[in-house]
Amino acid sequence: GESWGSYRLLNLERGYNERQTSRAYLDVTKKGDLNSIQWYNLATGAVGQSAANTSKPVATGANGTVNVQIYYSGVDHKDLALASGQLGSEYVNKVFGFDYGGRRVDTGARVMGISGGKSIATSIEANDRVLIPVPDNWSIEDGVSAISAYFAVWYSLINRAQIEGGETILIHSGTDSTGLAAIQVAKGLSCRVLTTASTSEKRQFLTDTYGIPLDCIYDPNDPSISDQILAATDGTGVDAVLNALSGEKLTLAAEVLGQYGRWVDLDNYDNSNQARLSSAGTKNTLYYNISTIISDETFDIFLPKLIQSFTKWFTDGLQNGSIKPLPRVVYGYDVVERAFKQLSSGQTIGKVLVKVREEEPFNKITTDIKAVDIVANTRSWFDANKVYVLVGGLGGLGLEVAYWLVARGARKLVCVSRSGIKNDYQYVFVKRVETEATGGVGEPAQVKISTSDPSSIAGAEKLIAEAQSMGPLGGIFHFATVLADAFIGDQTAATFRKVCAPKVDALGYLDAVCRKFCPDMDYFVAFSSQSSGRGFVGQNNYGYANAVMERICERRQRDGLPGLAIQYGPIGDVGLWAANDNIDLTSIGMVINTQRIPSCLEVMDRFLSCGDAVVSTIVRREGAEQSGGSAAGAKSTVWHGIGIDMSSLPDDLTLGDVGMESILAVEMQQRIDREYSVSLTTDNIKLITIRMIKDFQNSDQKTVSAQIAEFKKSLKK
Repeated sequence: GESWGSYRLLNLERGYNERQTSRAYLDVTKKGDLNSIQWYNLATGAVGQSAANTSKPVATGANGTVNVQIYYSGVDHKDLALASGQLGSEYVNKVFGFDYGGRRVDTGARVMGISGGKSIATSIEANDRVLIPVPDNWSIEDGVSAISAYFAVWYSLINRAQIEGGETILIHSGTDSTGLAAIQVAKGLSCRVLTTASTSEKRQFLTDTYGIPLDCIYDPNDPSISDQILAATDGTGVDAVLNALSGEKLTLAAEVLGQYGRWVDLDNYDNSNQARLSSAGTKNTLYYNISTIISDETFDIFLPKLIQSFTKWFTDGLQNGSIKPLPRVVYGYDVVERAFKQLSSGQTIGKVLVKVREEEPFNKITTDIKAVDIVANTRSWFDANKVYVLVGGLGGLGLEVAYWLVARGARKLVCVSRSGIKNDYQYVFVKRVETEATGGVGEPAQVKISTSDPSSIAGAEKLIAEAQSMGPLGGIFHFATVLADAFIGDQTAATFRKVCAPKVDALGYLDAVCRKFCPDMDYFVAFSSQSSGRGFVGQNNYGYANAVMERICERRQRDGLPGLAIQYGPIGDVGLWAANDNIDLTSIGMVINTQRIPSCLEVMDRFLSCGDAVVSTIVRREGAEQSGGSAAGAKSTVWHGIGIDMSSLPDDLTLGDVGMESILAVEMQQRIDREYSVSLTTDNIKLITIRMIKDFQNSDQKTVSAQIAEFKKSLKK
């Protein structure tokens, strides 16, 4: 319009990324922090669109899956271990929740099941062949209290250890849900049961409820426990040990296991018991370490056959009375963090459950399932069948986002770089994206490297055609940057064109081509810079280019299309300033912290569904003082503050090879000019080698000034 105005930085409202939805699942924002447990949306929200549920669940899906509306979910020690980050990097993308019960949407039948994860949720797409009917005289709550525990007992003691009637079985811990199930199964086989319980209250419960004599219940923390068990078995030891509680270690002498004995650990990740048994010499014993966390790649291959055998055994147990519902503690979905705290307290007897919705009468079959509304945080997921284009995707941030996209479901990427892969780091990282980022879920990712240049209409059309040859376009993420920094008096039309080509021209042409050929894509994201929102000395052209990209995204949103521009500040973990804690940006009077990659991805995840066209993220260090400008301060900031491990890099590698944040390149240029009285362009700075930096770090100011001056002269030859 004709109105004048200004752009202001406004704080986003609290809860801006929350939506009320009937489709949600539970996860942690940060592994190891139980206080970060939150509900997240199951629906995928594209830019500018609500992530709330917009339709009823589909009754049947692809490959024999059915939708199950969950009424109760189980929580046990493997969920606690996952949430606490105790299981290692191979489980970093695994979402907890492995047993559930509810109703099938297609038939209304009550079912219970075991999953590969993500089943502390309002619904799940389940393999039809792994669902087990809830017994007629059981509630769904009864079913979820028992299903996971009895499956673990069947697989470990019946299928693998093959216990028989009359044998002596040691069960640790007897009051855990798996322990209680094992006690019932062992008693049903007329086995002698020895067990452990850590408190007098638990020991009394086992005596009162299951009739186990107190002299057959041991304190697992008693140093003499091995001697007590050997005395109880006349020195022969037990026939089988079930160590069913991974969170509470059971340390016994190897002699406790008798001749031809079987030791079964569930989810024991250090194999210490196996080593102890092996070192004791052979007694014809067997050791099994069974993980109850089922990997996604094997879930559909092996579990259906196991479930078929288990269901028959389970049905027989119901008929002979050896299988019964287990004690449980139930928490509502709105206080779910209390369920995890209850479990971690070590005071629980039986199973911990999360109640998602009220259950109808047992004998009622209904498909009219009442929806539950949960306030959930949005989390972006990407379509495995769609293609995502990353312009500048071989840069440091671009590669990290590529990995993140695949970890969130994408399987087809096009990484755009005019020069293609040019170093080993890029090659290895692309291979990681293709193989490791999937977390073992589904097919490996396809990563196509394109050298098409979208800064022309022909190049943009060629790029989109390449992407669409792999599948429908899901989104564009634009990272490409070229710098030509100089004070305004030294800027020219050529320096503006140089900077604008990969940003303004490329994004503008991609906008036009996508409007024509793929208007239904979900994401159109431009990675902008604080140079646009705040302005930095020497970056008029760069700030202008980013500002135009932001206007393109605003126009797309006005036209009902996805569009998002994110103003990032200095990014840690990748590029020159990876190890810096804070950076003195004297040109804008701020001391800021670098924003680490996990934080960058986290805020981008939230921004993707916030609905705003231009957003900004910066980590400001409140109360920090500006650096004093002394020689020592300059030396620390300019050279020691680069933030890369010099010992790990070849001496002939240049700063341009490593990668440089645009904001910090200008700051470095200005500091060299101010502290060493030598004027370098940012292109000159990119030619400084690792060897030179090592020399600078160990020299005084006068020597460094002379060395830089000599370096500048060499560039003119």
